[in-house]
Amino acid sequence: MKKITILMSTYNGATFLDQQLESIAGQKGLDDYSVKLICRDDGSSDNTVSVLRSWGDRLDYAVPTGNFGDILAGWYAKKMGLPVGNLICCSNANNVLTDFLNTGRYNKNRPFYTTISPSM
Repeated sequence: MKKITILMSTYNGATFLDQQLESIAGQKGLDDYSVKLICRDDGSSDNTVSVLRSWGDRLDYAVPTGNFGDILAGWYAKKMGLPVGNLICCSNANNVLTDFLNTGRYNKNRPFYTTISPSM
């Protein structure tokens, strides 16, 4: 099966967010495709996050850079039972976030590798 991944960023877009998501979900001609929608909110102060949560596990939570606080918040939300799909994080050779998400532990006494990537 062919795959399509749609990345969507939001910021204070609650007014039109349901309409946008319905439009994406209702696209015709995708019967032969596996479609994944990944949304990332950039700190909205309106009810954008509530709208995203209402879509349940149909959405994944993406953190495109090594922002430990953002991915940690998503991890806690998922552990508390909120409707969070997959947690997707960028990682570099240090694998700080990847290791944390896999083990649930943060190891501050780990080797550190200098890279040009801002990811953790």
